[in-house]
Amino acid sequence: MNIFTVASENEVPSNIMKLSIASSADVAATQLALQNADITATNIDPVVRFFIVMIKLVNMEKCLLEQKMSQWVSPQVSITLTMFIARFMQNYLVPPEFDTEEMSLSLNTCFGADSPPAKHLINFFLDHLVVKFASMTSEVKLLELSAESFLSFCKYKDRIQVLQQSSSLALLLDKFSRNELPNLNSVVRRNMYNVFVVVFNSSLDPVIDPLIAAYQKFYVDLNAGNKELVREQFLQIVECTQGISFGMNNKTFPVVWTRYLQHIYNDLPRVMNLMHNYSTVVQAILELLFTFSVSFCCFLKEEETITFYDTAVNILNEYATHNKAKVTMDGARIEELQAEFTWILKFLNDLSTQDIFYFFSNPSASSSLSATISKVVLTSLNIIMPLMNDELLEDEKLCSLYYKLLEFIAQDSDRFRGFPFKLFESFLKCVDYAFKAPK
Repeated sequence: MNIFTVASENEVPSNIMKLSIASSADVAATQLALQNADITATNIDPVVRFFIVMIKLVNMEKCLLEQKMSQWVSPQVSITLTMFIARFMQNYLVPPEFDTEEMSLSLNTCFGADSPPAKHLINFFLDHLVVKFASMTSEVKLLELSAESFLSFCKYKDRIQVLQQSSSLALLLDKFSRNELPNLNSVVRRNMYNVFVVVFNSSLDPVIDPLIAAYQKFYVDLNAGNKELVREQFLQIVECTQGISFGMNNKTFPVVWTRYLQHIYNDLPRVMNLMHNYSTVVQAILELLFTFSVSFCCFLKEEETITFYDTAVNILNEYATHNKAKVTMDGARIEELQAEFTWILKFLNDLSTQDIFYFFSNPSASSSLSATISKVVLTSLNIIMPLMNDELLEDEKLCSLYYKLLEFIAQDSDRFRGFPFKLFESFLKCVDYAFKAPK
C-alpha cells in the first residue's frame, strides 16, 4: 500500500504516474471495473486495480460496523485503511490542476473532478466516516485522522465544489446538528465544523442555525441555574464555534459574526461569572477569546474593535474577581491555572505583535482604541503577574509564553512608563527566578 500512497503534496507520485501511463490500459474498461468493483477485469490500469482492492476492504469494514460486528474489526487494520483513505484523497481524488508534464488518462477519467466515480467515492468515504463516528468513538486517533483528511481535502476549489454536491456531507452535517454523534472528541468536532463552514460558504444557514438554537437553549438552562447540565452543552458549542472560526474569511465573516458569533462573545463575561468554578469552562472561554482576537479583529472596524476589547476587559475582570483570593493552591488547581494562564498569555503575545505596549511609552495617547487595549493589557498583567510563582512556571509552555512576553516588555525601557509598581516588582521576581532556575 505504501508504494501507491506514499506521502505526496496533493499529486500522484511520479513513479505511479509512469506505471499507469506505461500500462496502456483500456480507459473505458478501467472506469467500468472501478464502478463495478471488479478486480478480475482484463486490460485495466494496474493502479486502479489496486485501489479497487483497497476500496473493497474499506467497504467490508463499513458493512461490519453497520451490522454492529465491531468485534471483527481490527483497530490496526482500521488505522491502516484510514491512512489509505487520507492519502488516496490527498494524492488521487479530484487532484488539483497543477502544471505537469505527465498525465494518465485512466487516472484522470476515474478520479478527476468531472468523473462520476470520483463523486461516488467521496460519498462512499463520507458514508464510511459516518459509520466510524457512530461506532468507533474509543479509537480517538483514528477518528482524528479521518476528520483531518477531509479538512486537508478542502484546500482546493475543485474539491470544495465536488463536496458541495455531496448528499452524504449534507447528511453528516445534519447528524452533527441533531447531536446524533455526541461522543466525538474536541479535535474531530472542530475539524468537521471547519469543513462545513468552508464547503457550505455560499449558504451557511444549515451550519449556524442549529448552533444558534443550541446556544439559546444553553443560555435558558444557564439562567435556570442548571450549571452541571449546561457545562457539557457549552463545551460542545465552543468546539463547534472554534471550528467555524478557523474556516471564516472576509466574505463569510459579516453574516456569521452578526447572526451568531457576536452574541456568544458578548455573553462570555456572564458565563464566566456563573461558571467560574468549572476550570474546563473557564479555559474554553479564554481560548475562545484568543481565537476570536486572532481570527476576527482584522475584519472589524475601529469602533467594533474597541467594543470587542471592552468585552475582553469584562471577561478578564470576571476571571480576576474569582481568582484574587486563591493564593494557596493544591496540585490540581496549579494545573488548572497553568492551562488558564496559557490562554491569557497567548492572547497577550498575539497583541504584542501589534505593538500594543505603545501606551506604556505614550501614557498621554488619546486614541480610544489605545486606551481600550491598555485596559486589556493591564487587566491581564494584574491577574497573572502577582500569582506567578515557581510551581506555575514549571509548565514548559506557560513558562515559554510568559518569558516571551517579559522579553518583549524589556526590549524598550520606555515600555515601563506607567507600569504599576507592584507589576514591576513581580517582573523583577520573575527575572530573578529565571537566573536561579536550573538549566
